[in-house]
Amino acid sequence: MQRIILVFILSVFAFNALISQETKQPAYYLGIWGAYGLNSHNGGFEDFPEAPGCCGNYGDGNGTGLGLGLLFDIRLNDDFDFISRLGWHKLDGAFKTTEVIGNTEIRELTTGETSYVGDVTAEYALDGYLGVLNFEPGINYNFFGNFGLAAGVTIGVLTNNTYDRKETLLSPAYVVYKVSGTRVRNEIYGSEIPEANSLQFGAFAGLDYDVSLSERVFLSPEVRYYIPFTQVRSFENEAENWTVSRLHFGLALKVAFYKSEKEIIERETILRDTTEVFMKGLDKERIVKTSTDIDISETEEFGSIIRNKTITERYERQIPEASELFADVKLYGIDNDGNKIADPKIIIEEFEVEESFPLLPHIYFAEGSAELNNTSQDLLTPSAADEFTEAALEWNTLDIYSEMLNIIASRMEQFPEASITITGTNNNMGVEENNLGLSMQRANSVKKYLTDVWGIDPSRIDTKSRNMPEKPANNDRNDGRVENRRAEISSNTWQITKPVYLKSVERTANPPQVEITPIVKSDAGIKKWSLSVSEEGSRLRNYEGTTMPEPIVWQVAQSPVPQSERLVNVQMSASDKNNKTVNVSKELSIEQLTIKKKRFEMLDDKQIQRYSLIVFDYDKSNLTANHRRILDEIKENIQPNSQVKILGYADRTGEAAYNKTLAQKRSDEVAEYLNLSRASYATEGIGNDELLYDNDIPQGRAYSRTVKIIIETPIER
Repeated sequence: MQRIILVFILSVFAFNALISQETKQPAYYLGIWGAYGLNSHNGGFEDFPEAPGCCGNYGDGNGTGLGLGLLFDIRLNDDFDFISRLGWHKLDGAFKTTEVIGNTEIRELTTGETSYVGDVTAEYALDGYLGVLNFEPGINYNFFGNFGLAAGVTIGVLTNNTYDRKETLLSPAYVVYKVSGTRVRNEIYGSEIPEANSLQFGAFAGLDYDVSLSERVFLSPEVRYYIPFTQVRSFENEAENWTVSRLHFGLALKVAFYKSEKEIIERETILRDTTEVFMKGLDKERIVKTSTDIDISETEEFGSIIRNKTITERYERQIPEASELFADVKLYGIDNDGNKIADPKIIIEEFEVEESFPLLPHIYFAEGSAELNNTSQDLLTPSAADEFTEAALEWNTLDIYSEMLNIIASRMEQFPEASITITGTNNNMGVEENNLGLSMQRANSVKKYLTDVWGIDPSRIDTKSRNMPEKPANNDRNDGRVENRRAEISSNTWQITKPVYLKSVERTANPPQVEITPIVKSDAGIKKWSLSVSEEGSRLRNYEGTTMPEPIVWQVAQSPVPQSERLVNVQMSASDKNNKTVNVSKELSIEQLTIKKKRFEMLDDKQIQRYSLIVFDYDKSNLTANHRRILDEIKENIQPNSQVKILGYADRTGEAAYNKTLAQKRSDEVAEYLNLSRASYATEGIGNDELLYDNDIPQGRAYSRTVKIIIETPIER
């Protein structure tokens, strides 16, 4: 070992002595390597036919061996090297196995006489002495700093392939073999392995690290694992095998060689070419570089490399040319059928509208909760409750629902003889399963609000609890489970839970839409445009942009709406990139048909009334007692000349086609109850083709399960 270390140190100095120049980028490496290997013999064979013995069956063995050789690596790029090695590896290994041999004549070691027939234990040993000359091409990936991952294949030739073999008696200790008279037999030494495969193939993978000893010399510790593809010898029995893999610990010493560098002399030439171009959209003359081409060529003169760099720059002298800017506005009315009318006259008409907003007497709670603060109800303070009035409610169904408790409380103040029942429920699943205590807490939290904030006498409020509601939603769906976590309010007095009725004046426009088509043409390019719709200096709409404008659709009846019969002015301004500006304006005629005007001038007028029925039972179309009470009131408002639309809706639960059919049945039930002449009404089952309210919340789904009744009654003169 000391000699090996000495040779290694001398080799380092020898390689350093070869270095005669300093360069930056290596072209290839030459070097030597040495390694210590742990050999793993993977066996599964019996004695060789050429060396018969008794009972030998060899499993796995192991051994050690040195390796050494030469290396030649080529640098491909910063990340990869092509690596190759030529070297010799010693692959020695030893197999040992023991067996019990039965029914054997036992001969005494001292007397030589047979004493009895019985069992003995024998050891079978086979030592293989293998050497292989390998060529190992591969690739090394420099993945982190000086660390490298190597992989490749091995092509080898066996240089020696001998073996020793013997059988030794282990026990009893006093016996010998009958034939040999000794404790050892069938000894073979230095015999060639029969039918050995002289060509050996395999693969390897490993990790190495380059340690710089100088600018040109590197020491690389490494570890590699070699996997065999070829057996040591051929076996007739396919079940038998003998392969050798090894774990290799080594050191490589390598020196980098570089291409000789010659002096490089760089010469640069710049060529410029300018052309004149007349351009619209410029406010002053300018010179612009349009392209740059670089051409590099090399020649050799007197041992030096002449690198010629030619730069060709092309320029444009851009001269301003007069530009044009044009703008216009086109106006089209769009009727309900999508027909367009150029420069329309807009008629804005007022109608008396009365609408009923049914109360949904359900309060939905979070899972496992009875906190009223976590519901969608608007909870007031006692002082705010004193100022509450239905007349101030927003004209919005879900906003009215959020005031449902306040509406019921204020009505109980108006009708002191009325009482209510609050029934708390749960969805009877998970934490709520059979949780009647939670149901009662929900009912009591509602009662507490009515008594503490509104001062309602507790004796007028009865609380009850149950698991599922009497008429539950579909508990198999999450939407249904959410709706079943609630408190229900019922009353002995119709006025407490009747719908909220609101009256207003509604304005419509004919045509309902005006398409405004801005037109801008600019040679210089658009810088900015703006468009406004105004009435007597009051701006109704405003639009602007920096690119070519698209047609704009003005929904006339959406606030703010023209209030007078003065002309509506549509004005557009556009500027180009030369800061030239152009303005254009158009006018629209307006006619106002107010309720006062229509009645004073005896013009056609009508009254519009809208009603809604909700809280249909799940998957049912039959009318409830509350539905009939509301319909009885509606009947009184239907005149012989009224036209009635009955529209059925559904929430998102269930199939669309089924919901459409169910909605039609509900509409038909309403029409039948109203007992109208066939010519005066129309029904339609819309289902969930149109979702009226937000179906992600339970109250939105409940209000979507409705039938809307729209009554239009001409006003007689």
